[in-house]
Amino acid sequence: MKKIKIIFSFFNEEEIIDELIKRVVNVLEKLKSYDYELIFVNDCSTDNSIEKIKKNLFTKKIKIINMKQNEGRDECVIVGFKNSSGDLISYFDADLQDPPELLNEMIKLYESNNSEDTVIHSIRKKREGEHILKVMSTRLAYKIINLLSVIDLPEECGDFKLFTRNALKKCLIFDISEMTYLRGLPFYFGYNQHFVYYNRKPRYVGPSKFPVFLSTGPIKNFSKAIYSFTNVPKYLKVIFVTLNVLLISVLLNGFFNLLNINTLFLTIFITIYSIILFLNYLLFKKKKFKKIF
Repeated sequence: MKKIKIIFSFFNEEEIIDELIKRVVNVLEKLKSYDYELIFVNDCSTDNSIEKIKKNLFTKKIKIINMKQNEGRDECVIVGFKNSSGDLISYFDADLQDPPELLNEMIKLYESNNSEDTVIHSIRKKREGEHILKVMSTRLAYKIINLLSVIDLPEECGDFKLFTRNALKKCLIFDISEMTYLRGLPFYFGYNQHFVYYNRKPRYVGPSKFPVFLSTGPIKNFSKAIYSFTNVPKYLKVIFVTLNVLLISVLLNGFFNLLNINTLFLTIFITIYSIILFLNYLLFKKKKFKKIF
């Protein structure tokens, strides 16, 4: 019997935990030829998420890993990877925007493909309930990443993936650092890759943990993609990022002018994000990923 491990990085998801486990288990229990385990990586939650997980009926099928400090989604997922030993490993967000039922289609693709060096990706056809600025900025980021990097990252390819053990093992051989762009690794190594398509739903309940503004997460991920997979010398990468920020500022300037928004706000906004980008470069360019569990 093959084993499948599902990894969730989460932060303050007490309103969703029960529904998430219920839907995931409902899918996995029907896979008679697979045993399963759910790995929850807690990114320093301050609510009752952990208590809810421990009280769940399926707690014997659950492993909890607590981070020592808030690190972000990718870092939590990598810790989950290093603590999983299944034949198949999947990860996706805990907010139920990515439907767990998609696992059925992914596993069928794996079985029909019959290769142990396979990665199956999810592609979002629609992103329901998301702010238009977030959708626009994400699409622009994909285009810039593909322009500057050695990988070809399909637009709207998300964080819901299924790895075979061999494919994941090869990804983890890579020099993982805190500036590694997790989403791009499979495309860098060029595995047997397949895609499933779906409509991404709005968050199941409660506010998003990844707001459009006032969050360094999107900028950090964009920085990771630029630093990880460009073949430009490292000392030039910050120049490329700065040029990217200038390009984005021009586009946003036109967009904000249409909305009659004061350009002073735009200038402050771009300046703050530019500083964040530069600080990311200084903080992470030499910093290796460390085990923190």
